[in-house]
Amino acid sequence: MEHVIDIEPGSDNALEDFDDERERLVQLLAKDPSRVRAAKELGISTRTIRRRLEEPGFKRRVSDARTELQVASWTALLGLRDKSARVLDESLESEDERVRLQAAKYVYEMSERVRREQINEEMAQRVADLEERLTQDGGSRAHE
Repeated sequence: MEHVIDIEPGSDNALEDFDDERERLVQLLAKDPSRVRAAKELGISTRTIRRRLEEPGFKRRVSDARTELQVASWTALLGLRDKSARVLDESLESEDERVRLQAAKYVYEMSERVRREQINEEMAQRVADLEERLTQDGGSRAHE
């Protein structure tokens, strides 16, 4: 049977290096939201994890850590973007017609996706601007 430690601040069974354990838990939950796997890896109960996640500061730290991981992933992908563009450019010049066609199709599909995202962003901004105007107009009419 696996020994499970229930970490309670100030209790007799609290880990000595509690801050390191909390940070390890933050990192585990940021990478994988499974409380069961995190509990098993750290040797703590899922109840302890649930209590930690009820703490606004801890929950925020997990959210921030997830964001940090996402930013790191996007940064790595952006670093590969130029290399990928060179490969696509070379593929467009390939002697193999199928390779050229696949590369052209991919470039077209990606450019369409980017165009749609730009349109969506513009529409979202327009909606936000209209909502702001309505809020301002509604507020000024309420004082008339």
